[in-house]
Amino acid sequence: MDFLSAKEYIDGLSRYGSVLGLENIESLLERLDNPQDKLNVIHVAGTNGKGSTITYIEEVLLAAGYKVARYSSPVVFEYLEKYKINGENISEEAFTKAVEEVKPHIEYLNGSNITPTIFEVETALAFKIFADEKVDAAIIETGMGGDLDATNVCKKPLLSVITSISYDHMAFLGNTIKEIATHKAGIIKENVPVAANGCNDEAISVIKSTASEKNSSLWISSRADLEKGTYIASNGKVFNELNTKMIGSYQSENVALAIESILALNDNYSSPKGKICFNISDELIKEGIKNAFLPGRFEKISEAPLVYIDGAHNPDAIIKLKATLENNFRGAAKLFVMGVLADKDYEKECGIICGLADEIITITPNNNRGLDGRELAKVIAKYNKNVSFCGNMKEACEKVKGAGKELTVAFGSLSYLGKFKKCLKTYL
Repeated sequence: MDFLSAKEYIDGLSRYGSVLGLENIESLLERLDNPQDKLNVIHVAGTNGKGSTITYIEEVLLAAGYKVARYSSPVVFEYLEKYKINGENISEEAFTKAVEEVKPHIEYLNGSNITPTIFEVETALAFKIFADEKVDAAIIETGMGGDLDATNVCKKPLLSVITSISYDHMAFLGNTIKEIATHKAGIIKENVPVAANGCNDEAISVIKSTASEKNSSLWISSRADLEKGTYIASNGKVFNELNTKMIGSYQSENVALAIESILALNDNYSSPKGKICFNISDELIKEGIKNAFLPGRFEKISEAPLVYIDGAHNPDAIIKLKATLENNFRGAAKLFVMGVLADKDYEKECGIICGLADEIITITPNNNRGLDGRELAKVIAKYNKNVSFCGNMKEACEKVKGAGKELTVAFGSLSYLGKFKKCLKTYL
């Protein structure tokens, strides 16, 4: 088996759809000798900010000299972004080897009418690869929700991290912040510390209650003042001279949560207790935050013309993107490129941000959940009449090149941003 055939095999598992629940993955992991139980897991759930928060935590741990793995989704540029060790994608060879070893177990289960989904298998592969590599810590991002997410098979993680919670995936997680937060709080385990974004009172109330029930210490973040480079942590510790490469008003929350996460690790594992030992200095925390960078999160991809891409894909993320634009680019003539998934609240998203643009281009993301860009244009027209549909990425990039706007921002779904970035470089 080569990489392409291994990837083809995994892609073929999409026929089993997406399900919530742990039965399938538990059956698969048992046959793999439960690699997740051999890992020091930092488990991360939330609606927005997971990718950035994970990146900050990852870079701090790397600065401190740990061997760190990371499993996250969705990917922006290439498939193996999903699996990283020490900041680098795993090799095609390592992925292929893992698929070869896991495939017989998948087929055995299929014969017993147990059909692991693509996300369940990818998650199992992550646990196996990271355990085989004997990483010091594995940062694992949930796919959706928390309690019934395939990643929630870790019985005793080092730390549970819950980022900003807002409305998304309501068909699965519920129609209120309380319901959604209850699902996310499902990653909290007995006597395992929790770091959580405290900027939503309704969400943090649920998290506080769950942490109390589980006898879990709780580290609640607020917002860092990134203009001044300061953050006062929940334990009173003051951080100065904070600096991040990642632009965006929302990074004030993500930086703060990452700091609380490291403080929680330091506090709970400062001396060996059967797991890894953490004693990470303030200087190393600041170094890691400074080093952090995540593609697709208000990332500048061109200077002339000035073009950014951002993965904002739900109303809360759109609000934060709008704040970033108003704070940093007020008065600039703006062109938006927008493509969304059909199961998102795109009507609300359009109402929030589309009035800010001088011109808007819509595209259809190359995703089976992608909304036809012509339908999106009809919705946008309610809020901004200067909107047009581009039938392909080449046409969209040519329009960006010829528009002459001071600022272009492409957003709405991470699923098309990689292709947009690659295509734009061809026409600039």
